Amino acid sequence: MIPTVNGPRHMPRAALVMLAAIVAAMLVSGCAKPRPAAVPVVDAPALWATFQERSLARQAQSIRAAASLQLEGRRTGRVRIELWGQPDGALRMDVSAGFGSLVASLRQDPGTLVGYIPDQRTAYIQHGGDGTAAALGVPVPFGLAELSQLLSGQYAKLVAKSYDSVEIQPDGGLCYHVTGGKVSSITLDAMAQPVELTGRHKNKNWTLRLERYTDEADAAPRARRLDLRIQPGDRAVLRVKHVDTSTHVWPRGALELPLPPGTVMRPLDSLAPLEL
Repeated sequence: MIPTVNGPRHMPRAALVMLAAIVAAMLVSGCAKPRPAAVPVVDAPALWATFQERSLARQAQSIRAAASLQLEGRRTGRVRIELWGQPDGALRMDVSAGFGSLVASLRQDPGTLVGYIPDQRTAYIQHGGDGTAAALGVPVPFGLAELSQLLSGQYAKLVAKSYDSVEIQPDGGLCYHVTGGKVSSITLDAMAQPVELTGRHKNKNWTLRLERYTDEADAAPRARRLDLRIQPGDRAVLRVKHVDTSTHVWPRGALELPLPPGTVMRPLDSLAPLEL
């Protein structure tokens, strides 16, 4: 006898519910995007305190440093700078290009900056403030004392002791907004190391990236590469070759800038960009 078919057999309600749940789970697992890893919450006051403590632990009574400076943008060129002296007193810097040919010599103390240009047999003077930008031919927003702090890792001296506000960055670092100086914000990573500074100089916004930190067991890390971007398109990359902050007694005359007879004296603001 051929069995007769009475119609489709119905699946039990419980089985239907289970099947629907399985299909829904498969669809969700196949289409849903994975959730991004949660950014760890950083204690802003504690991170700031660590930054201040580490940075100020680098007390430099004297400095001797060498670095190369690569200029890009509207003007290009490469120079070598040598900086030496007392960060809280007199500092000297020589700027050289090519085969060691001297481009400029500078001396700065808390009251005066003098820049001598051998090719022009001219000395440019500014009382108060800083004019390293003009002497280098790029709008660098730092004087010699501030440059020595950057090279030696004393970053806390560049910003106010307290911050106004803070915002978390996508990578978990914190951007602190400060007032009262040339730096308007400083971003710290989770290790309390500065990775970016921003500010405004002569109506131009600038950003300074600090990279390639040292790994010194007896001192706070310091950046070996400083990448400065200034709107509308200037760039200066400083690669640190050598920094010595051990106490040094400078010979008499080592921090002076003697000017040859017949040197023309002019205000620093009249200095045109240098050809490097």
